[in-house]
Amino acid sequence: MAAYRVFLSHGSQDLRLVRKYVLPAIVAAGAEAFLDDECIDYGDDFRRRLLRELRRCEEAVVVLTASSMSRPWVCAEIGGTLLRRRRVVPMTYGVSEAVLAGAGVLSLIGSNHMLKIRPESLARFSEQLRMRVADHA
Repeated sequence: MAAYRVFLSHGSQDLRLVRKYVLPAIVAAGAEAFLDDECIDYGDDFRRRLLRELRRCEEAVVVLTASSMSRPWVCAEIGGTLLRRRRVVPMTYGVSEAVLAGAGVLSLIGSNHMLKIRPESLARFSEQLRMRVADHA
């Protein structure tokens, strides 16, 4: 059986945040993570590769920050994941629900429980993800 794959959706300015906090939580749970910066080579067809990875994922973690909300690919990745009826895990850093609502992001993710990027929240997420990975095996 294929590995449990998690698609990491983020703005390019948030790469350091993703690598330092979010990616380790996913890897610690035993899932494979798709992070475009690490998995797409220069010269690759970026759009085609992203769409292929969205099709392969079991869930998407969407990092929502002031910078990521202005990136059209983040909303496209949320929509693509939802169309496939896959889990979307929204993670926020430095933005309020009011800002997310004003940007239209809440209308995309609906009532999904949002996680604030903090050590205790990421530890809980990692444990929940570990259970989904085990169920997938």
